Amino acid sequence: PNLPASLPFQRSPKETFWVSTLLCSTKLTQNVDLLALLNWKAHPDRVLDILGRLRQISGEEIVKFLRDVLDTLFCLLDDNTDKYGPLVFQSGRRGRDLFWESSRIDGSQTEMMLLPGT
Repeated sequence: PNLPASLPFQRSPKETFWVSTLLCSTKLTQNVDLLALLNWKAHPDRVLDILGRLRQISGEEIVKFLRDVLDTLFCLLDDNTDKYGPLVFQSGRRGRDLFWESSRIDGSQTEMMLLPGT
């Protein structure tokens, strides 16, 4: 590139500076059960089993992905309320309880919608 002649140094055409970066996303979970829930459309025949295992997932992991978990739960309700309704409701209440517990501990002022039965 053309540099102004008034610079206090001379640039050699042999000088090169390379920058290499790596971007890592934290929006991905390594928990296979949570990943299975978030990708439930890939295996709709396993949804009841996945919802049953949701209770075993770490609360911290659920809170990290709470928006995605709730979006998935509402999609499941929309897909088949009769089949998934009771387990989705239990899972949603657990997510709400975990969120409130984490908010109380860290003092966060984040708002959460109220689920029925609260």
